[in-house]
Amino acid sequence: QINLHDPRSIQKARKLGNLLPKYLNTITLPKSKPKSTQISHQALLSTIKSKQLKNFKYKTTEPASNENSRLVPLNKLVPLSSSSHLLRLSIDINQRRQISSPAFCPMILQLLHRAPALSELSMRLINSKITGQQDIVNNQEFSRIIGEIKRLVYLKKLHIEIRDSQMVSDKSLLALSGLFGRLRHLEEFSFHMIRNTRMTDFSLAMLFGSLWKLCGLRRLSIDLTGSYKVENHSVGMLTQSIQRLKKLETFSVFFDGCQIDYENTVKFIEGIGKLEALEALELSLGVLSKRRVAASSEESLKIGKTLAGLRNLKQVSISLDESWATGDELIWDLAWALPQLRHLMGLSL
Repeated sequence: QINLHDPRSIQKARKLGNLLPKYLNTITLPKSKPKSTQISHQALLSTIKSKQLKNFKYKTTEPASNENSRLVPLNKLVPLSSSSHLLRLSIDINQRRQISSPAFCPMILQLLHRAPALSELSMRLINSKITGQQDIVNNQEFSRIIGEIKRLVYLKKLHIEIRDSQMVSDKSLLALSGLFGRLRHLEEFSFHMIRNTRMTDFSLAMLFGSLWKLCGLRRLSIDLTGSYKVENHSVGMLTQSIQRLKKLETFSVFFDGCQIDYENTVKFIEGIGKLEALEALELSLGVLSKRRVAASSEESLKIGKTLAGLRNLKQVSISLDESWATGDELIWDLAWALPQLRHLMGLSL
């Protein structure tokens, strides 16, 4: 693995012979540098023509050091698309810290089309909050990307994270729900759609209703923080699907700011209790859609009862807003359950 920071490190690596194509199999492009030390994309071409390149990570999340600095645009790395041995691909773009957004869609489509053996794919796209700023990917482009992902039948890990999107909506999410019947080897799936104002509860329900097809799934992460259109129907479909994921070992879910009522939340937690193989649970519930003055003594989210039945749990993290549970009821519920978790190694409340 070689980290390309500045021309001096390139020269040192070449002297050591580390950049010979037949040996190179991992490239990491870190944060952009001042213009005086910026690597031109021409200097990279000889390093990325390797037929054996297996890992590629493109990251722009570090802040630029001055206004003139530029990271090598993704669309300038065209020779990478000639590699058919690529196994792991990670694209991490933060538009808030870039002066101009790279041409994301054409390049990622080429990469996915010419890397049929890809086993790990991560796309993290953070859009700008500036009014009028174009998103990194729109609805049509995202649907085309999903169409290429369908061809990756050997995929084991898939991470999709899109923040502050105004363009990704129901159409592409419905296309995403058609993935699960094809990706039979998928063991890890992360779906993070944070502060999305366009997707509706109906499209999410279709997506979550198809999750049960990932019968070999071991790790599942869902983050819908700030996506206020998420309501009860989608959570109900998620509850039904997760109960059929018998191999699930790690489950993380963030519903902060979603419009989910008390009854459906209780059913969802009860559904988690049926995941007998679960070893790690992370649950975050923000403000309740209809706040109550206080929880009555008869009301309980039954978190303790759920945890007590998950005897293989090693890690537990629970975050609750006061509108979900207050007073001694929750304390006694947890106090009764925790001593029964004999394998517990980490606890966060």
